[in-house]
Amino acid sequence: MLAALEARYLPVLDPEWLQPVNADWDEWQRYRAGFDPGAVSAHLGYSAAQARRDAEWLLSKARNLDPVGDSWSNLMRRAPGTAWKGFKDAALSALDYRIAAEILLLFYEDLAARGQAESLPDVPRNGWHPLRERLSDRERTLDEDLMHLGISPHPRVVLAIEGDTEQAHVPLIWKQLNYPDAPELLRVLMLGGVDRDLEKVAALAAAPLIGQKAPGQRPAWLLTKPPTCLYIAVDPEGHYFAPANVQRTRTSILNEIRAVLRAQGVIAANPPELDELVRVHTWSESCYEFAHFTDDELADGIMAVHTTIDGWTRGQLVAALAYWRGRGDDVKQVWRRGRWDEHVRRTTGPWEYEVSKTQLAQALWPALRAKIDRCRVDADAPVPEIVQVVRDAYHLAQRWRYQSFLLSEDPGSPAPTD
Repeated sequence: MLAALEARYLPVLDPEWLQPVNADWDEWQRYRAGFDPGAVSAHLGYSAAQARRDAEWLLSKARNLDPVGDSWSNLMRRAPGTAWKGFKDAALSALDYRIAAEILLLFYEDLAARGQAESLPDVPRNGWHPLRERLSDRERTLDEDLMHLGISPHPRVVLAIEGDTEQAHVPLIWKQLNYPDAPELLRVLMLGGVDRDLEKVAALAAAPLIGQKAPGQRPAWLLTKPPTCLYIAVDPEGHYFAPANVQRTRTSILNEIRAVLRAQGVIAANPPELDELVRVHTWSESCYEFAHFTDDELADGIMAVHTTIDGWTRGQLVAALAYWRGRGDDVKQVWRRGRWDEHVRRTTGPWEYEVSKTQLAQALWPALRAKIDRCRVDADAPVPEIVQVVRDAYHLAQRWRYQSFLLSEDPGSPAPTD
């Protein structure tokens, strides 16, 4: 029976992908249009009821044979046929039984669509049934299957940083701290300025994707992917100039996340759970470089990457760095506006060419690496802020790595009415 039916049903085993063999699209369409399942059933003397009984027996046999268990089996069944070629022994046998059963059940469904059999039942999800073993049975999305196994590729933390220096340092810090090369833990987002609108980024990166409702009196929702925290680490300027600005910006981002949730039917998510999705850290000084390096360290770094330093002495460079640090400005003012000249009561003007922030980051890395190493042997040594940010992001990502998640409703919101 399978040999007679496989030409019609084997190419459509995957409900999302047609895979004809030794035929082009037009040939397949003509063959499919001319295939009459009722005539085939009558010619073979093979009833729809018998096809279903045989298929359910095959599926029961497949479950008993399958050596990997339900969770991995659900994932393996989603793979395309080309990925099944590496299966061996019991796993291959279980797959063969499921392929055979799917062919018979597709035949049965064609007969049911023509009124020659009853439709297959909706099987319950709170127990086992042979039809839940079908290749085409997709109880959860791919993201949910991956999350259930703890191997979701979605990042647990998106670290949004402002400048080239931070962008160069974060992966170096990650490696220096011996954290694993795992993109599903952390992705770095380069902002290029503190006034970039992050609301839409938050909607894409951090807004939860809602799945089925969880059982219980007060509504809660299963998530289809792990939560992602948008962790913003920036200079204290613009939207992040003062604590009140930071709070307003963070609230605006959270409101965008709430809007995405409302579009999915979640009217009032639990505020503490949403708060976990957005973190903001502003550097303790006016820019990243001043917050992490002394004037002497910055002077050495600048001199290592700029061939002339505009004819200044090292002392003049250190004094200029101290001047702009004291004014709460950015380090790049040193080469854009020069040092303060007491004689003419103004700055001396821009350098002939600017310092490359990327090259400066490389020159400053040994000093930052030495501070990380010092923290390893001296518990009282101050931890550089960017290092603490990376640590926090890593530990948060690990905490969210191997779990499934619920998003609950705000307990202060009105109870739902039927």
